[in-house]
Amino acid sequence: MIDNPPQLIDNFAGLVIFDIAGKEFCADIKDVSAIINPSEMDQLITDNVKNNSSITVNNIVIPLIDVRKIFGLNVKPRTNDIRILIVEFGTRAYGFVVEKVKEILTMSRELKINMEFKAFKNEPYLLGILHFEGRTFYLPDFKNLYQNKIDDEKL
Repeated sequence: MIDNPPQLIDNFAGLVIFDIAGKEFCADIKDVSAIINPSEMDQLITDNVKNNSSITVNNIVIPLIDVRKIFGLNVKPRTNDIRILIVEFGTRAYGFVVEKVKEILTMSRELKINMEFKAFKNEPYLLGILHFEGRTFYLPDFKNLYQNKIDDEKL
């Protein structure tokens, strides 16, 4: 782990805090274009989420990525808390399946002062960890997770 310059924290507009296999993760709110509750969608979409394939939103097919498998975390049975974080890369959108969205923090100067970020050097799918008020949040590297999905699709 290496210390990261404070500019990363300064660039956060807010944080989406979510749970995967009992661990807390976070994403900059600017990176998340939507949070979808698949249980509110039709049965076909719910089945696709269970199979980790794709969903269609506004006639756009969005491939799903279950990060629990990539991080080697235990896959818990699906619950009504499951959410899909939609993250866009250029013209492509991907849905990252998470077990629960816990909260959304709006960033203020006071919050940012109390945060400490440690960047990972050799973790391909994690940018680092964020320490805040006695909690530890893992910050995924959505770009590398997305690239991994593209590489899998080419096989």
